[in-house]
Amino acid sequence: MKEKTGLIGAVWPVPKGQKTVPQEPKAPCGQKARCSLVIGMLCCCLSVGALAQGPSLTKEKANVGANLSDVSLTTILNFPLSSARLADFKGKVVILDFWATWCGSCVSAMPKLQALQGQFAKDLQVLLVTNEEQAKIESFLLKVKQVRDFTLPVVLDRDHRLWELFNIRLVPQYAWIDRQGIFRGITTSEELTAGNIQDFVNGNYHFLPEYTQAINSTPASPALVATGGGEPSPGLLYSSVFSGYQAGSGSNSFIGTGKVKAVNCTPEMLFRITYGQGKHLLPYPIWKTRVIRKDSLSRAPKGKNAAPTYGYELNFPGEATDQLLPMMRADLERFFPLTASLEQQAISCLALRCSGKPTLHSKGGPPQAEENYFGLRLVNHPVQALIETLQAYSKLGILDETSITTNIDIELKAELGDLAQLQKALAVYHLELTPVTRQVEVLVIKDRTTQPN
Repeated sequence: MKEKTGLIGAVWPVPKGQKTVPQEPKAPCGQKARCSLVIGMLCCCLSVGALAQGPSLTKEKANVGANLSDVSLTTILNFPLSSARLADFKGKVVILDFWATWCGSCVSAMPKLQALQGQFAKDLQVLLVTNEEQAKIESFLLKVKQVRDFTLPVVLDRDHRLWELFNIRLVPQYAWIDRQGIFRGITTSEELTAGNIQDFVNGNYHFLPEYTQAINSTPASPALVATGGGEPSPGLLYSSVFSGYQAGSGSNSFIGTGKVKAVNCTPEMLFRITYGQGKHLLPYPIWKTRVIRKDSLSRAPKGKNAAPTYGYELNFPGEATDQLLPMMRADLERFFPLTASLEQQAISCLALRCSGKPTLHSKGGPPQAEENYFGLRLVNHPVQALIETLQAYSKLGILDETSITTNIDIELKAELGDLAQLQKALAVYHLELTPVTRQVEVLVIKDRTTQPN
């Protein structure tokens, strides 16, 4: 089951005329492609045309400090106007959110963006920018309304012109434009805070990257072990490399035959990767991870990051993945003053139980799964598929105590990260999440000098 937050924070957008090959694990329940089931936004979405910029900008990249007032948006959904120019928002700061329905991090950030829009209504305009088809986005918006009020406008960039203008290569990413229409920089979601927005409204851009181009450059492997394209050099027999924080990239990882690569991961995440589980070797569940460490022992890089992150790459051509992860673990224990092990511990979690006579069953047919932060629909899947999906979005530890042994059909219209909404949606099926304490296997990460109790 894919972890929706934390590990995969950025994914490649779809280049024009090409297919995308995401680096994420497959969607829950074995679906090769996912249909985003999202829920909530205005029904009367207005739309016309395609997106374009002013003629002087169509073949250029926007540099920090450029005036973008003439950039035109000729297809806007969920907005009183079907088209506009950035100049129409002059007097407000504008944040362009580059996103996609298939990007879990993008969709799960939308409630936060909606809240920030409401908090700074007089001074801020958030515009969601996507290059997906209009029909798909309209369906997305109609379903979102079933869960929450959502008023953020959506700009369709079917010609990829905004993507090219801002040189976007990853999503989610956020372009910040000041009250005068001046482009000030691009950030990841970490900078989307009320404090930073207030600073931006006041004309203080201290939190923005000093060198915006670094944000949009394609990550490359260290020169010692890679060619210019980031692939292992011909004739490479073995290498392992640590690197520091990479500006503009999300936190992500890849595990395959002969190769492990992680970008912008905390030490805890790197250890969780080495205990990867399931068909796709997803990181050890965060709810079953316990960290006992002293910050003074961290190899924290100099800088403003509250949670220091690192890159790691292991190349051993032809080596099986089950051999690579123990090698990576050994590297981590050499580099960090930490050690990790699996232990049995009593921990607090939630049990999924039937509150009455079970009513869940399946009508059969091909297994189907549609899900994202705003809801899910499962057809002909085991209860464990439901639990794994809920865990992925809510980060809650959930155990199956339903005694349901057959496959089920279920549809939940709720924000999957909101426990109160989840309880209400589950109650329709006579299900409930009950706090319990259980003895489970836990990944313990601690200082090598820490003595056991």
